[in-house]
Amino acid sequence: MNEAHFLRRATQPIAWQEAALHMLASANYLLEAEIGPLPESFPGHWSWTSSGSVQPKLLLYGAAVENLLKAIRVAQGVPAVTGSSLNGDLATHELKRYADEAGLNPGKAESQLLRQLQDVLEAGKYPVAKKPGRNVNAWTFDYPKDISAIWALLDRLDATLRATGTRCVGHTNLHTLTKRQS
Repeated sequence: MNEAHFLRRATQPIAWQEAALHMLASANYLLEAEIGPLPESFPGHWSWTSSGSVQPKLLLYGAAVENLLKAIRVAQGVPAVTGSSLNGDLATHELKRYADEAGLNPGKAESQLLRQLQDVLEAGKYPVAKKPGRNVNAWTFDYPKDISAIWALLDRLDATLRATGTRCVGHTNLHTLTKRQS
């Protein structure tokens, strides 16, 4: 990617949003392959025997949340680039910080979910964290129940991004979006 293309993509909230939607669609696709057509939400009594690993889905959902948070921050005027590099403030997985700085005021449950997803992003792709005692929340999801909480968070982030007035991808049902549709 040349510098002009890098600068154009990094500074457009819609580019961050598109990346989030692709990750969300991929996570939903994996989930749909496991359970069949996706419901609008997961009822409390709903369950299944997982035929695949939970971690890839959680990594994709976490990355979707991260990209939407960064889209919001860029739409709010945070410089995406300093010099010719990604702004260091956008080069972390600090989801709770992004939410706080975006003015989202996450409650206790949402803050815990952001912490869990951050830990998944930081350590969930490996069987262990970098050090003992780090990223312990990466393996604490109540799957599939927490999918509803993730979808609710994604809905909130999508609405927040749209409320900034920035150019966005057309509105879509995030819960049933799959790679086949995106």
